[in-house]
Amino acid sequence: MELGDFRLVRGRNNRRKQAKAGRFDKEKILTSKLPKAKAKYDFPKLSKPELDNLKAEIRAKIKVKNRNNIIFVSIGMFVLILLFYFIYLKLR
Repeated sequence: MELGDFRLVRGRNNRRKQAKAGRFDKEKILTSKLPKAKAKYDFPKLSKPELDNLKAEIRAKIKVKNRNNIIFVSIGMFVLILLFYFIYLKLR
């Protein structure tokens, strides 16, 4: 490796380090002159019973989805086992 190549590699590594440090530099982020960005979504504040109902609905949906996944995987495994069994019988 020539001296010029070494300097290019070292310079590229230094630029990468600076870019990485700049992305996660807390001081730079906290002292930014940019206006505070607003969130894209404005979610309403839910009362305790409403929040509990929402959580129950989400849990019920997840439970149904998991049950469907288990059924489909079970059927698929059963079909594969039958397929292998019939292939095995034909080879005998």
